[in-house]
Amino acid sequence: MEKHKLCILVVDDNANIRFGIRLVLEALDYIVDEAETGSSALLQVNKFPYDIIIIDIIMPGMDGLEVISEIKKTQADLAIIAISGATSIKRTYLKAAMINGATATLEKPFDRDDLMEKIRECIGIDLNRSPIDCAKTTRNHLLL
Repeated sequence: MEKHKLCILVVDDNANIRFGIRLVLEALDYIVDEAETGSSALLQVNKFPYDIIIIDIIMPGMDGLEVISEIKKTQADLAIIAISGATSIKRTYLKAAMINGATATLEKPFDRDDLMEKIRECIGIDLNRSPIDCAKTTRNHLLL
């Protein structure tokens, strides 16, 4: 039996953050897509199956809190890691993300080990959940 590859969507308006997270995750053989905006993230979530969403809270337009709420309306079991670097109020935003349905939170800056710990937490949340075979799904890695 072939090992299931995790499919992860990284949503952040900062290209450098997306790139850094992508590098870490692809080095671990995960399938990674990116979205620059909340609205493009929703389009991708409705089009492709994901195991985990990593999403920034503070973004122009539709923010991460809105995106989390929208995703949870249709995919209540989807694991979401909310991230925030808004220094003075990030803990408030991260608490709000948990209330809106995030599975875990991370304060920016974070390192590889912090990220992997949160991913392991997400994987272990529902061990009975059927894995998504996104490796066989046609994917478009361009930003929408």
